[in-house]
Amino acid sequence: MTRRPGLHIGIIVATFAAAGAATAAEPEVIAAPPPVHIVGPECRDTPVSIAEFVEALRVELAGHGMRCCTTGDGAGGEAAPAGELLVTLAVEPCDPGTDRVGVVVTDTRRLQAVDRSVSLADLPPAARPRALALAVAELLRAAAQPPQPQAPPPPAAVPPPTATDAVHLAGGVDAVLRSYPTRQTLLLGAQLSLGASGARWHAALALDGALGRPPVDLGAVTVRTLGGSITAGPRFAVGRATIDLGASAGGGWAWVRGEPSVAAVTAGAGNSFIAAAGARLAVQAPASRALRFHAAGEVGAVLRGLDADVDGTAAAGIAGVYLSLAVGVRAP
Repeated sequence: MTRRPGLHIGIIVATFAAAGAATAAEPEVIAAPPPVHIVGPECRDTPVSIAEFVEALRVELAGHGMRCCTTGDGAGGEAAPAGELLVTLAVEPCDPGTDRVGVVVTDTRRLQAVDRSVSLADLPPAARPRALALAVAELLRAAAQPPQPQAPPPPAAVPPPTATDAVHLAGGVDAVLRSYPTRQTLLLGAQLSLGASGARWHAALALDGALGRPPVDLGAVTVRTLGGSITAGPRFAVGRATIDLGASAGGGWAWVRGEPSVAAVTAGAGNSFIAAAGARLAVQAPASRALRFHAAGEVGAVLRGLDADVDGTAAAGIAGVYLSLAVGVRAP
């Protein structure tokens, strides 16, 4: 007989492969349902035959693979071994005419118990064992199920992100009335502004020009100014209006020129850098409109001024305390 080495090698390889596959494939382990232990009521006379109930329960549980049943006498006070489903029956009062049977099913594995009161009213004695068996089988099937995995806790509530304080730009135009009481000078002018604001703050840059002709002894003095200012501070919402508080600082150039009414008086002129600082209160309304009414009041002090002297006395000019009122519009 001729040997075929190739065939022998194939058989050996196939044998080892089959052995490896058998080793790798481990059988699935299925936990057997726990046995059922029944403890009957302590009553001698019961409204249902316990023996017939046990037989009916065996029939109900047979198709579910549950091992039914071992029994015990409740009067003996015995307890089911750990790992069983314990069914405890109770009849109160102990009377064959009682129409209810108390059922307690205890899972000794998880130390959990459920109870139910089963009504036997209007049932003939022959039908009572199966009716009780149906109710107990339902409780046992529920108790034999593996515990459901707990749902993961809901994610912690995350507060919604707070909206950033968006910057809003607005332009404005105002008519301005400015007074220097210590120099009896009143100027009327116009102001252009560009502002930036948020929900709780504001800042603005303004350019303005003003002109006045205060009367003085022997004639009058013409005063002109051209300058700019910056204002910044907190903003508050009040109803449909916004209120701005802030500090203001400004500077510019001023010109004065005398206009004598007497021919013998020599007219003079001059100019100088001026600066001032103050506090400002402004109101805009309605806040929800693109075009808003604007009014502002300001009070402050001149840090560097310019006087118009008449006969050696400062009769007009820009100096001391100043008061300002502006009225106009803002958009958008």
